[in-house]
Amino acid sequence: FKAGIDWCRRMMHRTALALRRRTSLAQHLLSDFEEKLQSFQSYVIGLRKIHSYALDQI
Repeated sequence: FKAGIDWCRRMMHRTALALRRRTSLAQHLLSDFEEKLQSFQSYVIGLRKIHSYALDQI
């Protein structure tokens, strides 16, 4: 059995499969977004100091 591109497209349409998934236009941020962002930034800054990374390496 050798499937062509048209067969694959029809099969995917028939079975409601997709290669991409639509995202909602307005995605909501988590309630603790700012806290997590600050924590991550502190973590990255700490690693940068420990390992002496230049800013262009991040």
